[in-house]
Amino acid sequence: MCSSDLKIPAAIEEYQKIVKKDPKDLMTLNAIGDLYMRIGKNDEALSTFHTLAEKSVEAGMVPRAIAVYKRITKLDPDSLVALEKLGELYSMQGLMRDSRTYYQQAADIHLKRRDPEKARVVFERVLMLDMDNPKLLKRMGDLYVRSEEHT
Repeated sequence: MCSSDLKIPAAIEEYQKIVKKDPKDLMTLNAIGDLYMRIGKNDEALSTFHTLAEKSVEAGMVPRAIAVYKRITKLDPDSLVALEKLGELYSMQGLMRDSRTYYQQAADIHLKRRDPEKARVVFERVLMLDMDNPKLLKRMGDLYVRSEEHT
């Protein structure tokens, strides 16, 4: 750690005091996440960014929430919460192609983790975005078969 990195924990502590007094201070919350990343505390950074994304959605700042969830997926590419939220938020924005991409990534992770039931639930959201797509319909049928085999 260089000398400036030694000051980061103190800075985080001070920023946390600010956020405690003003929980809507999203810029400071973002700074806390950035500082955690800088000192390699990725779990704390992820937790902070999840809070920031949720508060951004609550404040009606959907594009900002999307940007934060994308940062989360860069730190943790298998973050199901972030991928599913990205699917949902892009859908709200009318960006169905992007929405479908993130939902499909989440469904693939569920399958990789051998959870076809959760994959099916997520994939149903994808299908709702593009009901006329024969490839999606076939894949949905395959997921139904796989999830029935596990019950």
